[in-house]
Formats: sequence, structure tokens, C-alpha cells
Amino acid sequence: ATDGSNLVFAWDSAGGKLYNLRSETDPAATAPGAWPIFEGKADLEATPPENTLTIPLPEDPFRLFVIEEFDAPPVVVFSEDFESGQGEWTTGSNGSPGTDWELGAPMNVGPGLAHSPVNCFGTNLDADYGTEAEIWLRSPVIDLTTAGEATLHYFSFTDIEEGFDLGQVVVVDASDNSELAIVDDSVDGVTDDWKEVTRSIPDEALGKAVRLEFRFTSDDLQSFAGWYVDDVTVTVP
Repeated sequence: ATDGSNLVFAWDSAGGKLYNLRSETDPAATAPGAWPIFEGKADLEATPPENTLTIPLPEDPFRLFVIEEFDAPPVVVFSEDFESGQGEWTTGSNGSPGTDWELGAPMNVGPGLAHSPVNCFGTNLDADYGTEAEIWLRSPVIDLTTAGEATLHYFSFTDIEEGFDLGQVVVVDASDNSELAIVDDSVDGVTDDWKEVTRSIPDEALGKAVRLEFRFTSDDLQSFAGWYVDDVTVTVP
């Protein structure tokens, strides 16, 4: 629509989307998706339920416009590579002594190196985990108060007695550490190398300030190299 000397665009928009204004004077030259961006009007953020854009009326006698919609790239709201010390990460044990989440370089057992050297967290960095362990590794606060979706990415190395010993990833409320949702309910078995794990954070944990909790428990029989965690990231949407 025109408004005096201006051209006004209005279109339905949705959260998590971005928009480009593309334009061409010769529409037969190429497909609309390849038309040039018009005067820098790119990566326009959504303002649901409708976006509007006003530009000066072009001088061209004939010009076509198209609004291009695409998904906004994920935004990193939390990232940790463990190369700056423990920071606000906390650890604890409710089981027998002899097994702890430790920060540093793997030694003797487990992976040869951290995923992004030098440091990672592991269940005893220089020895197998012990029996009857019940330990946890808890992240700093992660702000998901405005998130409609969120995804956890981390790298994992495991040498855990399958079916008997167990790792879990849980989201807890930052205010009281009460459990909100289980992200990964069964981490066990053996990996040959570091592997990337990607999990959607359940709806129950969205709209809140939260912490991630990596839990590990073992029975009273065999022990293995354990669980190692590195390069933890949370993205939205």
C-alpha cells in the first residue's frame, strides 16, 4: 500500500522467524528468492502477529517486491567448555565415598583427551568410578524465562556398566533445585570416542530459570571408567 510518498508493507508474522525484503525491476531475470535485498532490509525480526515496514516510494516506474520468511538461527543462551575453571558449577555426593565429579584432564582411564582440550568433567579423572556412587554435577543458572523452545547440546564419553550403573541429565529449578524434567534418562554403555548429544528440553522446564544436573549412580558390583562431559551448550529456540 502507498501512504503519500511512502510504500507500506504489512504481513502476518510468527515468532522465531526472520524476514528479508527482496526487490527486482525485471522479475523474469531470476526467481523471487534470488532477487536482491532491497536497501539493506534483511534479517527483520518478527513482531507477531503482524509486521509492518515503511520505505520511501521508489522512483522506478516498475518494481516488484517480495517478503521472504525464514527460520531465525538458534541463539546460544548458555555455553561452557570448562577451560576457565569450575566457576559456578557445583558437585555433590549422596552415596559412598570414592567417586566424585572432577574437573581437569582425563588420566589413565576414559578418553585420551577432553573433547576440547584441556579440561572436561569426569567421574574420577584418573581411576574407575567406585561402587554405590550417587553423585551430581550442577550447572550455573540458565535463563529460560522467555524461551518457548530450548535445546541442550553436549559431548559425552561413556564407559558405564550397561543396565546396572546409570547416568541421567535432569533440569532442576534454579530457586530450590527441585526436579522439573528429565532430559536424558538412561546414559550407559561404552562409546569409542566423544559423541555429541542433542536433546530437546521438555516444556516443563521452559519459562523458568533452571540448572542442568548430570547425575551418576552405580551399584555394588563392577566399576568402569565412567562418564565424561564437555562442551555444554543450550540454544533457543
